[in-house]
Amino acid sequence: MVLMKLHTRVTRKAILIGCPSEGRNYLYGVSSDLTNMKNHFSSKNGGEFFPSEIITLENPSAIEVYQTIQSNVSDYQFIYFSGHGATNAQTGERILSLRDCCISDTSLLNESPRQLVVIDSCRTHVTPGLAGLPEEEKHWLSANGLYPIHDLFDSLISNSPFGKVIVHATLDGETSDDSQWGGLFTRAVLKVSKNISDRNNREHTSIYSIVNNAAALLKKQTPEIVFTEGDFNIPFCLGIKSEEKKIDFRKIKKVVPVNAGVHPIVWVSLSLLAIAILTSD
Repeated sequence: MVLMKLHTRVTRKAILIGCPSEGRNYLYGVSSDLTNMKNHFSSKNGGEFFPSEIITLENPSAIEVYQTIQSNVSDYQFIYFSGHGATNAQTGERILSLRDCCISDTSLLNESPRQLVVIDSCRTHVTPGLAGLPEEEKHWLSANGLYPIHDLFDSLISNSPFGKVIVHATLDGETSDDSQWGGLFTRAVLKVSKNISDRNNREHTSIYSIVNNAAALLKKQTPEIVFTEGDFNIPFCLGIKSEEKKIDFRKIKKVVPVNAGVHPIVWVSLSLLAIAILTSD
């Protein structure tokens, strides 16, 4: 009898929430933030989340956010919010503005044992009732039909201790800058992640390191980790180099044999064409 080891399936979800508001308070960068963050998590460097593991909520209501978060309890849950936010001047509570009302950032937590919440919004002090507050990367499929990067990230999740972290784009009382290309904090986080992935080979980088490095790129705001529980250490970014294509000049010689009586100029032109074909995407 052959005994097979049963693979325990690891569950994960990335829930991306964008609330740009409307009118003169409209945030043009929210849409870009959602696209950029989705691209990161779809990539190998972000853990190669499958499309079914990423949920995008555009301008949702509070009940839609609550139902989505509570119905997707997972071994690891990442929640991202881009939009308007503030700090309640009376209670100090950090609040996020959804389509129909405001909620506390801690209301994004659920029973998932490992949670990371990243929020790109302002934390200016307001009094309740004021200030208007109411290209994806293709998955790499190996020859044996498995997703090695996805499986690697699954193993990191299953071996990680339980823990929760909430990160804000600013310190208490600060504004969070936005542009048509996305929030400055979100762009800094993704830029740092890309730099790490470009220079390292499977170096697992925590959100703590990402935030520290992103802070160095920001001049007018300072990101802050406002809540921690347990010992969260699931990486935000995997440093995986793209393999450089190597030219096999033996193949180029087979395109047109040297002794085929071809004029030297034609031979050079064909050789350059072959190189261009072999090195193109």
